[in-house]
Amino acid sequence: MKLRAAQSAWIKFRNAQLEMKFPPHPKERYYYGSVFPICSMLYLHQLTNDRLDTLREWLAGGTNGDVCVGSVKLPKELGHKKR
Repeated sequence: MKLRAAQSAWIKFRNAQLEMKFPPHPKERYYYGSVFPICSMLYLHQLTNDRLDTLREWLAGGTNGDVCVGSVKLPKELGHKKR
């Protein structure tokens, strides 16, 4: 449930970030030009990759000795074997 709530909040954050970077122009619909779809998708791609890095931390597990790991499990708690 916490992951679902966090993901829902992240989507709102992502959309707000996009609107902050490319705010709607009050009078000119095509203010950012014909490359706007490309630019906006590249920015969304960057934000999504950053989010994926965060989520991968939960899949891979934290590191021993990290006192600020929070709810991230250690690899041994996740059943990961040492390489």
